[in-house]
Amino acid sequence: MQKKIMIMLTTFALLMMLVTPIVSAKPGMMKNNERFESFVMHLQGGTSNPVEGYPISNPNDKVSFTKAVWTLGGYNDFIQIGDNEADRIYFTDADFENLLCVKMLTKTPFNPEYDPLVDPDAEHGYMEWNYKIYEKVTWGDNYIEMYTVERFFLEQIGPNPELDWSFGGSGNFHGLGEIDGQKVQLTGMRHAGLDLVVYFDFVVENTGTIQFLGN
Repeated sequence: MQKKIMIMLTTFALLMMLVTPIVSAKPGMMKNNERFESFVMHLQGGTSNPVEGYPISNPNDKVSFTKAVWTLGGYNDFIQIGDNEADRIYFTDADFENLLCVKMLTKTPFNPEYDPLVDPDAEHGYMEWNYKIYEKVTWGDNYIEMYTVERFFLEQIGPNPELDWSFGGSGNFHGLGEIDGQKVQLTGMRHAGLDLVVYFDFVVENTGTIQFLGN
């Protein structure tokens, strides 16, 4: 009896080994038109312009809500698909649509008396922005749309109101679009900060992956 059971289990195991490659191959067959490429959207410089009627602040001015559009810097705004920098696609405000929905929280105001060498734990300025962002880039008959959730912070590190700040932002984006007649999907990380090497500019960069889904 035990021998029969062992034979049945062995037969079942062999069948599973034969069936499994066929089952696992089906998804691959369904996706044989797909391909992945690296993706970057780089925005450099530019300014934020509130929509009429905004910002709106609560009575104690600790929280404000803003809707705004971003005007590009105009000289180093591009997307790049793949690793070849020669394939960068530069764009202008005429090719760029966007909307920023922002919640700003001022936890503590700037303190001109703050000196971290004397009392690093003393109350000092800290502000935080939480963004929901829509962006669309169009070139020819092609377009991509991206949706981002981002957090940006500004923390006082000294008594100088113009220079003594620590700051940065990060978040996640996802998107969709159409390139050369193919549907595409995008996903990745967003970072915001200053370019201190070439320009003293505010820089935003979406870095991730674009997936071509076929026609």
